[in-house]
Amino acid sequence: DTIRVHPSQFSRDLDDSLRDVIDAKYGGRVLEEIGLCMCVVSLVEIETGIVHPQDGCASYQVEFQLLVWRPFAGEIIQGRLIGSHHAGLRVSLDFFEDIIIPLENLPSPNTYDPETRLWTWHYDDSEFHLDPGLEVRFQVKAITFTQVSAQKRGLQATTTSIEKASGVKQAPTHTGVRRRSSSIDLDSSAPIPSAMQVFGSINADGLGPTGWWEEEENDSAQSSHNPQGEGAALHGSGDDAQYDNGENGNDDIMDLEDEAFQ
Repeated sequence: DTIRVHPSQFSRDLDDSLRDVIDAKYGGRVLEEIGLCMCVVSLVEIETGIVHPQDGCASYQVEFQLLVWRPFAGEIIQGRLIGSHHAGLRVSLDFFEDIIIPLENLPSPNTYDPETRLWTWHYDDSEFHLDPGLEVRFQVKAITFTQVSAQKRGLQATTTSIEKASGVKQAPTHTGVRRRSSSIDLDSSAPIPSAMQVFGSINADGLGPTGWWEEEENDSAQSSHNPQGEGAALHGSGDDAQYDNGENGNDDIMDLEDEAFQ
């Protein structure tokens, strides 16, 4: 990319100046089908700068690497519940908040209270509330990238969805996934869609608020010998009911994926 350095920065170390300009340009920016740019990792190559007489800025052709975040379909992530509405839940990772848990991916049977704006999962005689602020564990189902462009008739939004392909137990970053694209016209009153959204599910054992699930002490002791782990205890609010599901608790939090962009 061409990076312009202002004359006021000429006295500084060139690498530091270039890093600051690149971070300002790309930090927090979503690159389509790549992910959310976090920061500069390294400067690979810097060509000789050219000073422009009109403004005095120096332009450098720079090849660099960026730290980019994008989860893969099927990944398990832990975040914080920040919102609830009739269509589902919203989760935050602090640095990224466009995470949606749709209604169809909530545990059932469930109910929604429009007055308190809270979802409740009903299990036997117990109720499990999805209160804002709870730490929740979810599985990524799809990632969408939306690009808005100006057309003669107005704005058009083109969305590319990346989903886990059916029949694939665990999808790596670029294989075992399915991509679909669609375009819609936006009217003047329509909100501009997010450049990147993550859609998840909490409808499985071990998913949902972390307080719902607790490893049994004897299973924790065996985990070093049995990587799969066994058993999970569910704690509810109703009658303080507890049960052991006897199945593998899906409570491993996988590291967020970092990608390098050149």
